[in-house]
Amino acid sequence: MKRALITGINGMDGSYLAEHLLQLGYEVHGTTRFSSSHKNIDSIKNKINLHFGEITDPNFIYKTIFESQPDEIYHLAAISNSAEIWNDPLTTYNVDGISVVLFLEAIKSINKHIKFLFCSSSEIYAGNDGSIDENTPYNPASPYGIAKLFAHQNIKLYSKKYGIFACNAICFNHESERRGNGFVTKKISTGVAEVYLKSQNQIIFGDISAKKDWGYAPEYVVAMHKMLQLDNPEDFILASNSLYSVEQIIKHAFQYKNICDWENYVKYDDSFSANRVNKELVGIIDKAKSLLNWEPKITILQAIEYMVDFEITNSIQKNNIILVN
Repeated sequence: MKRALITGINGMDGSYLAEHLLQLGYEVHGTTRFSSSHKNIDSIKNKINLHFGEITDPNFIYKTIFESQPDEIYHLAAISNSAEIWNDPLTTYNVDGISVVLFLEAIKSINKHIKFLFCSSSEIYAGNDGSIDENTPYNPASPYGIAKLFAHQNIKLYSKKYGIFACNAICFNHESERRGNGFVTKKISTGVAEVYLKSQNQIIFGDISAKKDWGYAPEYVVAMHKMLQLDNPEDFILASNSLYSVEQIIKHAFQYKNICDWENYVKYDDSFSANRVNKELVGIIDKAKSLLNWEPKITILQAIEYMVDFEITNSIQKNNIILVN
């Protein structure tokens, strides 16, 4: 039986990956903070092994690797909320950047045969525009992008210099029902659900003309697992190879619930877009198609439907709402 260690197992990607690996017969371990919510893993908590601590603490990292003895490590824990990134860049650099070096040093000391995957980001290219592949020059435009690039480059360094199987999953935006607060798709899905349930009459956005390459999170974690099954480490762009604007997603979400006058429920505040870099990046996934036999099937428009339905159901159950036709 293979053993995997997932950092941030209670997060969106971590919880989906844990479920996927359990289905494949893995023994699954995961790191989490004492203060973190575990709602995403409630259904599998009795099937996984949790390790409580901080991924910026080298002692915790060494202890967790010794205890779990993993064949594979998926480093998914990160600070990705825009407000946190800009308000506290130092913590972002530590969590999203330095922690990767701590894991690589631990692997080098404990067992160089452990395979290591880091969840890199399209934000390492954020200052560019247009189509992006694995050979596109890096151009980060935020503390998050800089931290991710620092980690990304160390993955390459340790793989080349020390022979560690370490690789980067360069993920473009991917969403799901488990998306956390502070992200625009979460705002759309909860806002539309509340308008539908008549508990809210407007949603405030920044620039809804911004276009991004969006995908569906459960599909992306499948690609991550495939990456660690290769004989040699390779970096991959994981993306949908398509662009949708925030406006298109908002409009679709409202119309999905038969609310056609969606403009009446949308208000604007430019301050919401203060820290955003609205370059139109689209990921080229030819390498993933060829070497991983991976290509996403679910569009962001389908994903937002799942998210809206999830929020409606959740609100009905939480607030004991009775729908009347």
